[in-house]
Amino acid sequence: MDEASRPSARPSAGTTGGTAEFVPASDCGVLLSRETIGVIVGVGASGKVSIYNGQGSADVVIDMNGFFTDSTRHSKSLAGQVPAPGRRCSFMNLAPLSYHRTVLARTLALARPSTIAATTPEWLEFAAGHPEATVFHHPAWIALLARSYGYKPGVFALLSDDGGILAGLPFVKVGSRLRGSRHVALPFTDHMPPLCAPGREIELANALQNWASETALVVHARISTEDQHLVCAGVRHLLQLDDAETMRVKLSKTPVGRALRKANKSELTTSIERDMGGVRAYYRLHCLTRRRQGVPVQPWRFFRLLHQILIAAGLGMVVLARFHGRPVAGAVFLSWNSTLIYKYGASDTAFLELRPNNLVMLQAIEWGSTHGIRTLDFGKTDQDNVGLRRFKSGWGGEEVPLHHTIFPDGADPKRSGLAMRAASQVIRRSSVVAARAIGELLYGHYA
Repeated sequence: MDEASRPSARPSAGTTGGTAEFVPASDCGVLLSRETIGVIVGVGASGKVSIYNGQGSADVVIDMNGFFTDSTRHSKSLAGQVPAPGRRCSFMNLAPLSYHRTVLARTLALARPSTIAATTPEWLEFAAGHPEATVFHHPAWIALLARSYGYKPGVFALLSDDGGILAGLPFVKVGSRLRGSRHVALPFTDHMPPLCAPGREIELANALQNWASETALVVHARISTEDQHLVCAGVRHLLQLDDAETMRVKLSKTPVGRALRKANKSELTTSIERDMGGVRAYYRLHCLTRRRQGVPVQPWRFFRLLHQILIAAGLGMVVLARFHGRPVAGAVFLSWNSTLIYKYGASDTAFLELRPNNLVMLQAIEWGSTHGIRTLDFGKTDQDNVGLRRFKSGWGGEEVPLHHTIFPDGADPKRSGLAMRAASQVIRRSSVVAARAIGELLYGHYA
């Protein structure tokens, strides 16, 4: 905004000593954009704030906790939308709140909710530029789920007037004769937070709540709305990566350091593989491990498409540990946007004493350290799986809670848990062939 276009400073009506004066964006740490139209905020000693947005002014009263009230609205957080004539404004730079300062507010044009195709190029562009996006937000992962299990994919988005994406959440529509029809964001996906441009989080949450009033909805992330049920789905472990040499030193001082030294003295070898042969070798271990654990085995077509859609496109890899040429442990890792995700792991129990799983993880960490990966996400772990939690925590990462948001009628977690426990007993008593057949028949219904 140039000097000629700045609104003149004026006292804030009803305040004691506060005036509204222009503060340059650079002083507030806020960059002007095409949506910013010169809103200024004057804060008086009594807590009354004067907002000017180029169309007029409005006063609100703020308390020490950062909430405002006026004649029609009460207890609305400044992190949300503040009403002004003809606009809704999102406050910025108000933490901590000071009554004797002037801040710049950025006006946000109202967005319209819409469902768009997951293959829309604009979605990939938006996700690629978002710091919280992982491979789970990538159209390739969404396509893998849709093609493997017959789901109908999409992205629930907030769009600007010109069609630009301001926020979005990938989902699939699951039509199951066993569990009914619902939308899930996303099934068989550990963590699926919505991606939002700054200031759009509350708007998207409200839009999702409105959408959930028309359709059952489950989101594999925490969404803060009034009409929802939050479920603790387990924990995640996040390890920040440094360069390879620094990581070796750090890991030598962690609880897994001793196991790594033992594995390095064995005759185990590790390799990173991206061909179908590597996927097949891993799948054999995967079937044995899932049967032993009593959990459904993904159909082979899922892993065949995993190779075709993600691994062959550079979005994933298989790491195998071999003893005298025999695969004895392995893992599938997915990578994109500076995050590496440990998605699946499997091993032959006859060789666990050699610590092959530790060498597999070390191989992945060293690869990530030399390929621009900033975070290794160890994926979901059930809270009662003490052994797996200990293994993942031993690498020195941070354990964080993992929540799912279930909107009314979105799912019945108790019924799902009962079905899983019943299937578990059958799978453990079955042959590998029978366990694969059960997975082929039922796996898609567990979404």
